Amino acid sequence: MTLLSFMNPEWMLPRIDCRSRQDVVVRLVAALASGGRVIDQKALVADIQKREDEAATTIGGGIVLPHARSRHIEDLAVAVATLAHPIECETPDGRPVDIVILSASPAAGTRGLLRVLARLARLVKKGEFPSALRRAADPEAMMAVFAADLDAS
Repeated sequence: MTLLSFMNPEWMLPRIDCRSRQDVVVRLVAALASGGRVIDQKALVADIQKREDEAATTIGGGIVLPHARSRHIEDLAVAVATLAHPIECETPDGRPVDIVILSASPAAGTRGLLRVLARLARLVKKGEFPSALRRAADPEAMMAVFAADLDAS
């Protein structure tokens, strides 16, 4: 399985306008719900927020990787947003967040989620990847950035 097997163009939200990380999480969970993956949107958002409260998932470079295991999602899924206006929040390097990559899996899906998070953590640290994702103007272009990286791996 590749990272793309957990993604869908409908879950790619380029250059959205949000005021907080919570707003972005709500939008990304709604995108997953439109694809039929989410059992309870509000409960999944709460699970992601609970995980975020335990330990922030900002990794620097303008990127945050919110995630959770939850009984409120049917299958492992990854949704991505780039932000029209970066969000100020506490980050390791002080840079505002403008890329949010949300991952969620069923509560029993620990191994798959950990693999996805490890892959994402490596991916977002690669030279051109974050810049290419920021430039992507539509969902298909966002998916192509992920696909290009997988082809190069």
